[in-house]
Amino acid sequence: MSNTVIDVECVIVTALGVAFALALLLRALGRSRPELSLGMPFAVGYGLRLLVIAGISATGIGSTLRGRDELTYLSYAHKIASFSWTSGEWLPTSHQSFLHVLVFAAQLKILGSPEGALRITQVGISLAGVMLIVTAVYDIAGPRAARLAAWLLNLEVASLFFNGLLLKEPLMELASGLVVFGATKVWSRLESKGIAIMGLGVLIALGTRWYVGWSLAACAALVILHAAMRQLPSGRLRPLALIYGAVAVAFIATPAILAVTSHKSLEENLQPAQNANATSTAGNGKANGNNLALEKVDFSTRGAILSNLPQRIRELLLRPYPWQVGDSNQALGAVGSLVALACFLLLIRFALLCRGQVFARAGPLLYPFLFLLIAYALSVGNAGTGFRYRTHLVTLALAAMVVLRAAVLERRQSTDDLLTGEPAIEAVQPLLASPDDRQAPAF
Repeated sequence: MSNTVIDVECVIVTALGVAFALALLLRALGRSRPELSLGMPFAVGYGLRLLVIAGISATGIGSTLRGRDELTYLSYAHKIASFSWTSGEWLPTSHQSFLHVLVFAAQLKILGSPEGALRITQVGISLAGVMLIVTAVYDIAGPRAARLAAWLLNLEVASLFFNGLLLKEPLMELASGLVVFGATKVWSRLESKGIAIMGLGVLIALGTRWYVGWSLAACAALVILHAAMRQLPSGRLRPLALIYGAVAVAFIATPAILAVTSHKSLEENLQPAQNANATSTAGNGKANGNNLALEKVDFSTRGAILSNLPQRIRELLLRPYPWQVGDSNQALGAVGSLVALACFLLLIRFALLCRGQVFARAGPLLYPFLFLLIAYALSVGNAGTGFRYRTHLVTLALAAMVVLRAAVLERRQSTDDLLTGEPAIEAVQPLLASPDDRQAPAF
């Protein structure tokens, strides 16, 4: 009985602590952004995620919906928590893609947190990443677009569930948010602070999913290069120095890239994972119940990757299909697929309406989206796993869609004002449209 009371108290304290931490982050972000009003959508989003955690646990369907990976990670976390702080087991370099387990272990060792408290912490990590992405939308397109993005991202169906799982997704959400937030600063003013923030996001991704971390590192380099080329006409030396630096990094990295993508390396590293995941049969040749297994594809050569990657991208974005539903977990995936499809269609629609300015307006969001899309398409072999991966893509796609929508509305307003002869309504100038006309936020 006493242990139960202690666990309940720990959950309550954790919930209040996470809420306080999110409020502090929002306050810090809003200090130099007076119109950043996001308290209500994030309060609602946080509350809904706590209700989902409580509801799933209370109904007893958690073991079905959450899968077996959580149990494996928790087992590792308890093992690491038993070591002293001076043990090498606490070093991220001692493991590969285990940063999330170290976070669990640290909370277990410091607070002795029950499972519910661990889940609430993961929700806080996820929402911190979302908050950074929404703030980037504010910097790009203004307060109205930021509020719309905040509501959409806080109410997105799949995120309500996956943000509270004891998996890698929350840390990957935070990593994506840091990269987007830093990229916005680099894109507009080539701020060194932005480069450092992107670097932090890359490090978190490397510790959580190493292959995605390297993809985001390449994304950060390309963002810096593109941003520097955009600002070359300004006559400053900094863009030129960054261009030379990016070219030097690319030159140094080329041998490593060629080695990693060699036929031998792909056959030993990428193709075996593809063969293991994209199968609906167990090792004995009998069915394993994996009705969401994707068709095996050949990723053993560079040419094969170029040929088969479009198929994997399509499957990652669209599957599981509604007729593939086999249980309640997969039903959730089918609903998420419909939401994702609507999101991607709207993104394409506004991109077409905003053609010619798509990357100028939404580059800091679209570059991470494209690099994550390629990284996850290369690794996915199962539509169920792909659904988890796709939550990160949907987050970025929704934010980019809102930004492009704002650009389309702005263009239409300008056209209407010209046709009617009325003076244009003064609006918040998008940061990326004219980087020299607005004062950069302090943080």
